[in-house]
Amino acid sequence: MKPAASLLFWAVVVAVMGTIIWRQIDSGDASGPWLLGAFLTAHGFVHLLFLIPESEATPTPWAFDMSRSWTISGPGLSLGTVRSVGLVLMALGVAGFVVSGLGAAGVAVPASWWQASLIGSAAVSSVMLAMFFNGQMIIGLAINVVLAWMALADLWTP
Repeated sequence: MKPAASLLFWAVVVAVMGTIIWRQIDSGDASGPWLLGAFLTAHGFVHLLFLIPESEATPTPWAFDMSRSWTISGPGLSLGTVRSVGLVLMALGVAGFVVSGLGAAGVAVPASWWQASLIGSAAVSSVMLAMFFNGQMIIGLAINVVLAWMALADLWTP
């Protein structure tokens, strides 16, 4: 699938999932928080794709490539430094989205943690995606903006 078609496909998938989750939450259905928690956790786990190196089997160009960053050619940071920063941001983003997902679902962490961890992980994720920006990252950035807005606007509390 070409990058533009792939981008459109994932945009539609995310929009449909968001609509379903929001309808479940808005109607008071008990599955809503669980679906939101699963979505947040899955969004966090997508960041782990940065650990998979580009190969002949991956789409070209591989969107999740830590060796391509404007910070290497722009400010002239070394590849090792950029990758190290990227790995730290990735780990923080994954952990934050998992915590916010668990908090939204009311599992293992206090529900009150979901909002702060969601705002923090969306910010960290956005910095990471900006560091390794590729046109396909626009979906992740859009998801981060909507999630941070949802938490900041206090639209829902578990």
